[in-house]
Amino acid sequence: MATISEQLDAGLAHHRAGRLQDAEAAYRSVLRCDSNHADGWHLLGAVACQAGRVEEGVEHLRRAIAISPDAGVFHNSLGNALRLLGQTDAAIACYRRAVECQTDLGEAHKNLGQTLSAAGRFREAAESFQTALRLRPNDPEVRQSLLNAALNELIWAQCPPESLTLRISTESSRIRENSGSGLVSGPCETPPNSHEFGYSQLQRPQSAASPAPQYDLVILVPYRDRLEHLRQFAPHMDRFLRDKLSFRLVVIEQAFGAPFNPGKLRNVGFHLHRDDADVFALHDVDTLPMDESCDYRIADRPMHLAGRASKYGGRLPYPTFLGAVLVLRREHFEAANGFSNHYWGWGREDDEFARRLWSSGIIWGNRPGLYQSLEHPASNLNSRNDARLLEFLRGERDWRADGLNSLDFQVTRSIALREFLDQPDLAAQHRLVTVDLGTPD
Repeated sequence: MATISEQLDAGLAHHRAGRLQDAEAAYRSVLRCDSNHADGWHLLGAVACQAGRVEEGVEHLRRAIAISPDAGVFHNSLGNALRLLGQTDAAIACYRRAVECQTDLGEAHKNLGQTLSAAGRFREAAESFQTALRLRPNDPEVRQSLLNAALNELIWAQCPPESLTLRISTESSRIRENSGSGLVSGPCETPPNSHEFGYSQLQRPQSAASPAPQYDLVILVPYRDRLEHLRQFAPHMDRFLRDKLSFRLVVIEQAFGAPFNPGKLRNVGFHLHRDDADVFALHDVDTLPMDESCDYRIADRPMHLAGRASKYGGRLPYPTFLGAVLVLRREHFEAANGFSNHYWGWGREDDEFARRLWSSGIIWGNRPGLYQSLEHPASNLNSRNDARLLEFLRGERDWRADGLNSLDFQVTRSIALREFLDQPDLAAQHRLVTVDLGTPD
C-alpha cells in the first residue's frame, strides 16, 4: 500500500497535469489515512476551487489553517478563494495574515496588491507590489502592476474641476466600500431613471448648417490584424442592435508600418463620421454584449458599459478604467479634444482620455453590462506609453494641443464591411476604412 507521502505526490502529479478528479481522489485518500493532514486539506481545498466549488474549497482551506495556523501559503490560498467569492475585505485580511506568517511569500504580496488595487486602494497596493518586486525582481507582472498602481493613484488623486469635487469624493468613498461585492467600480453610478431616456429626448436642435444625423449611434472600432474577431464581432453587433436603434458600425483599420495606435484611430473615425450621429460608442473588437444590461443609450453624460467583461474577471480592473466599451455624445468627445495621437503600442490612451474628460468638467457613469471577451494572446503594454501618461499627469504637456485639432492621416481604402468580410447579411451602412497614420515622433 502506498504511503501518505506517495499518495500526496501522486495527487500533486495529477494536479499539475490538470487531472483534477484524480488529484482530488488522491488527496481524499491521504485524509482517510490522516484526518489532520494539513497539506491534504490545503490541496483538497485548492482543487475544489479550481473545479468551481469555491465555497466547498473555503471550508477545506479553513480546516487546513485550523491545523496549521502559521502556514502563510494556506492563508494565501484562502485569500484567493474569498476573492473569487467577491469577499474583498476578507481576502485582504487573509493575504495580510499570509505575509505576517511568511514575510518572503512574494505571491501573497502580489495578490494583496492586486486585491487592494481592485478596491481602489492604490497607495496601499503600490506598497505591496514594491515588496513583491524585491522578492521577485524578474517577475514582469509584478513590475507592471506596481506601475499601474502608481499611475492610477496619480489619476485618482488629481481632483476634477472644483464644482465636481464634492460629488466625486462622496461617490468614490461609497464605491470603495462596495468594490468587493461585485458592484461596478467607477467615479459615479448611472443616474436614476437614465434607462428611460431614449434618443428622441436627446437630439440636439438642428440648424441649416447642421443636417440631422442619419443614425442614433455610430460605433467606432479601432482595428488591425484581428480578422477572426471581426468576423464574430460584426454580425453579433448587427443582430444585437438591429431592433433597438439605428446605428452604423465603422471599423477603422490601421495600415501596417507602425505600432498600433487605437487612440488616433478613434480620432480618425470620429473626424470622418462626426455628423453621422449625436452619440458614439468606442468599442473593442474583442468585446461582445451578451444581454440587455448592455444598453447603448445614454442621457447627459458618458457611460462606461463593460463593467462585467469576462476578460477583467467580471469587474473593473480599477475605478477610473474606461476601456472596452464607452458610449458618449459628440460634444463630450470634442470637449476632451479626443484622444492623444501619440500613444503608439498598447495601453494608457484610455487613462489619459479619462483625465481629459475630468479636465473638461465631464464625469461619466457606469452600467454593469455583461460582455464576453474573445480570446487572444496577451498584448504587452508599451513602457513608452507609461512614460507619456506620467508626463501628462505631471502637467508637462498640454492635452489641448494634441488630439482632434492636430490629427494627420491618409485614407487608403473605404469599403462596405459586408464586402470586406464576405458576409452579405450585414447591413449595408457598415464600413471599413483603412488609414495610414504615419509613424511615431
